[in-house]
Amino acid sequence: MTLNALNNLQAAQLVDPAQLDAYGLKKPAYRAKIATDDGSSFQLLVSQPDAKGPVYAKLNNKAQVFEIAESSLKAIFTNLENQLEQSEQQAVEQNKQQSS
Repeated sequence: MTLNALNNLQAAQLVDPAQLDAYGLKKPAYRAKIATDDGSSFQLLVSQPDAKGPVYAKLNNKAQVFEIAESSLKAIFTNLENQLEQSEQQAVEQNKQQSS
């Protein structure tokens, strides 16, 4: 699901890349590290500085900054959080079974 959310990610608009601090992208609230088949990787940096305001995103290796839909933020990172929680729960259950 997370890969589908990344695949469907679309920018609403391009914004001024000189305002990284104002967009919260100097210290982003969210980061997704993406590894490619050739062994390289890059990071998607995302922040929503105001709870009701726009969401900003950029790739760490590119200058462009985009405004994206809040639903995109939730689709990517909520799915990741849910997947991590499920993985952690499975690990705890496996440890319990091994200990028994």
